[in-house]
Amino acid sequence: LASLTQIAQVALATLDSEQREASPWVSTVCEGLAQERANSPPPLSSALHRAVSTELAGIKVSHDHEVCVLGGALFIDMVTTHSLNPAVAIEVDGPAHYLPDPHTPGTLRPTPVTRFKRRLLESQGYAA
Repeated sequence: LASLTQIAQVALATLDSEQREASPWVSTVCEGLAQERANSPPPLSSALHRAVSTELAGIKVSHDHEVCVLGGALFIDMVTTHSLNPAVAIEVDGPAHYLPDPHTPGTLRPTPVTRFKRRLLESQGYAA
């Protein structure tokens, strides 16, 4: 599952939508990934994720949890379900998503994996 996910993410990052549609290997990977995801439980939400969700619900922001997107290549922690356009992808990034910034002591920056995921989401029209 991890290998299929990585292959799909590379395709998303390196090919535009027309190239992805014209490449039979991309659809094969995404179909295989979708089948694997259908047979797997969704990721578990962290306590921080659940707390953020509770706060959003308290201010009447409707949202879905652990939303599988891009043919199963990514899960988004939460996605708004009301009339915001574009839909807002809400990633609850805890401490594991950040590293110390070597250029600015005392500050943190997103990890490469976190930055990559944000770029993929934005390339698909999400505000992340």
